[in-house]
Amino acid sequence: QDSFPGLGWAAALVLLVLATCLHALSLRRQLHRKVRELAETEERLNTILNSADACIYIKDMQLRYTYGNRKLCERFDRELDEIIGADDSLLFPADMLDTIRAADLRVIEHGERVVYEEEIPSKSGDGMDVFLSIKIPLQGPDGRITSLCGISTDITALRKSQEEVQR
Repeated sequence: QDSFPGLGWAAALVLLVLATCLHALSLRRQLHRKVRELAETEERLNTILNSADACIYIKDMQLRYTYGNRKLCERFDRELDEIIGADDSLLFPADMLDTIRAADLRVIEHGERVVYEEEIPSKSGDGMDVFLSIKIPLQGPDGRITSLCGISTDITALRKSQEEVQR
């Protein structure tokens, strides 16, 4: 060691750098695995949500759409990229907007779960369809409300069959 002063420190430094590189490589592999798992989970969730026979959507705190499933897009004959970032004025007649906004604000501002029936113009334009809508608050990790999730199911056929039974 006398002929190579400081070799002990140099070797320790090399080992420290090597250990740091190996640890970084391990963390990188873990990160890639977690990203892949998250993507797989998101894909499964999208498959489930797009298979549902209900319009499912998420709105942010400004009541703009941040998510919509396949059924929502089909119901309003819109592409998802048209809906994302838009508000209800894109999808609903002006005379419905105040009622929808009031229900949304109960969810966003008060954390209420809101359940109600609403009539909206049918796709064919020859009448009204009846939807059962459920809106719930979504919370962030800190417990604060960050958005709302809505699930609207077309119950028009059910209502018509109930009316026939009553007649």
